[in-house]
Amino acid sequence: MDEAVERQLWTNRVPIAFKLSEADEPRHGASSKPRRTDTTCYMMVPRMAYLPFASEALASFFSIDMLEIIGPDGSHQPSSLQASELEAQVKEQQPKVLWFEFKGYPLKWHVPVGVLFDALTGDIDDVGRPWEITVHTKNFPAKALLPYSTIEDLQRHFLCRLKEACFIKQGTLNLDELGDVQTLKRLWSGLLYDNYNDFQDVNQHLMSTPDNNWFKQFPFCLYMTARTGDTGPWEITQMVREPFGVADDEGMPLTLSDLLSVLLGGGFTYTNATATTDVDADADDDDDNGGDDGDDDDDGTEDKDKKVVMTAGEDNDGGEKQQVSVIVQGVEPPLDTPLQWLAAHMSHADNFCHVIVRLPSTP
Repeated sequence: MDEAVERQLWTNRVPIAFKLSEADEPRHGASSKPRRTDTTCYMMVPRMAYLPFASEALASFFSIDMLEIIGPDGSHQPSSLQASELEAQVKEQQPKVLWFEFKGYPLKWHVPVGVLFDALTGDIDDVGRPWEITVHTKNFPAKALLPYSTIEDLQRHFLCRLKEACFIKQGTLNLDELGDVQTLKRLWSGLLYDNYNDFQDVNQHLMSTPDNNWFKQFPFCLYMTARTGDTGPWEITQMVREPFGVADDEGMPLTLSDLLSVLLGGGFTYTNATATTDVDADADDDDDNGGDDGDDDDDGTEDKDKKVVMTAGEDNDGGEKQQVSVIVQGVEPPLDTPLQWLAAHMSHADNFCHVIVRLPSTP
């Protein structure tokens, strides 16, 4: 059954409609290829994949010149110039970077497609039409996105995250699979080319522990998402990553409910499972539940901002609790799901379990 879950997660797809931004169109004569701006490229993209995986196919579909020639005066020239012209005019060559945007929100290239889809597209059961994404070729938003130039940047970032997750789970990086370059290349190739068997042959060893013991800790990223009003776009307002155990001091398994209790407090009810379930929080139990004062926020949000978000659910006045949804891999798992099982079977390819918490809309 567990293997069937993992294979199903791998085969899940996100329907995406890619549209080239008209604002990025070159002026007349600036490109050797006429671009197709009046059409949309439809793809079924694996949830485990990353948006840059689609760049080559999109460049071909929209006739985008992916190699820019920078002349001595800094001007951009088409890469189809004759060799003699290139030799005389070329100052340097650099790859053109495609970046992606949804309703004004630059999409992070290092976050899995399925996570972005769950966080930014609204109701979990809203599957009536493809996700509409705008493709850009100019004005890379350096303040909103990590630097990116080629697919090798994504590969390096992915492998760093993979090793981080393995260290959280195992407490060591002394694993045969992590030390063998060819093995890691096979893992990456399996992800890049959507080959489940190649990927899983390596990943199954990263998901196992000596004597089939539990992981030492739960590798997770928790994303808070919210929107203004009932029709405003969803945005990721906070990302939380910090140490959290998979069992309490008595060896009993910790669950998704325990994680939410520590991170969000008791001011919410949840749509997960068949009935709305309250999660009670007790600050005195933080240590028993595997909580930790340390934090790690990739987006650079200050600690005081994180504290405001994480304590926003406290219900000291006895008021009505707000209802939120918790999503992992496109589904709402029961709150009593053990964290060990989530880590072993519901993680993304980077071995992190990405948890979406959809907060109530604000006026």
